[in-house]
Amino acid sequence: MGSVGEKYTSPYCTASCVLTKAQDLQEFKEACIQPPKTERSGAAAESTLHDVVIQLQQHWGSTFQGSAIVWRMWANSITRNLNRSTWTGAISDPPPEHVANLLNAADSRLEQHIANLNRSSRLALDCVAAAIADNEQIRRDADALDTQ
Repeated sequence: MGSVGEKYTSPYCTASCVLTKAQDLQEFKEACIQPPKTERSGAAAESTLHDVVIQLQQHWGSTFQGSAIVWRMWANSITRNLNRSTWTGAISDPPPEHVANLLNAADSRLEQHIANLNRSSRLALDCVAAAIADNEQIRRDADALDTQ
């Protein structure tokens, strides 16, 4: 994305256009390329980073679990490239290795089902153990009555 009069083909549009005025080029960059909000340093603003985190969680939340800081690290690695037109593709890409090492696999339905079965079996075992303890107490009480 260079200068006035240079042909630009967007990866997200089927048509290409030639921007002939510097003002058109600047408006195009502001609308399609540059982050919507930046800090004085030129980095993506907090609100922009937050928006990317939300998009990452919507796209990858059923696959990965991680703390808020890990999602922010991932978003930061995407927004470091200030060319906003690349962000959608980067959000769809798997996480970079330094982030992937910090993420956990999201619970699947099978894992949730197994966890529910484990809870149910522990509850059933607790009920049986309580019934056995009650039965032993009744037996002791009956033996005590017989000896009197």
